[in-house]
Amino acid sequence: MGNNQNKEREDQAEELRRLVYDVEHDREEESIHTAGEEKETREIDILNLPPRKEVHGKKQNPVKLKTSTSFKRLLLVAVILIIILWSIYFLYGDNLIQIFNS
Repeated sequence: MGNNQNKEREDQAEELRRLVYDVEHDREEESIHTAGEEKETREIDILNLPPRKEVHGKKQNPVKLKTSTSFKRLLLVAVILIIILWSIYFLYGDNLIQIFNS
């Protein structure tokens, strides 16, 4: 049983070695073929990406609107006044129009 585990580990290591070799070999061929030529499309090398911390650490905080309590009170009073005026117009609008027209 121990021999099978060693053989599986060696197989995995050999497979990884082949992958690394293939990637390095492809890079060498690519640099030879593209020497002096400009690439038209941008390719992403998935083996050479920046660390996750670097990419996601640069999140910008949303803009925060700082308001004082006096400004909040002013807004509250304005909203209440608008509601009162709207309700007065809704209830007595026809009468107010007749008063202003005469």
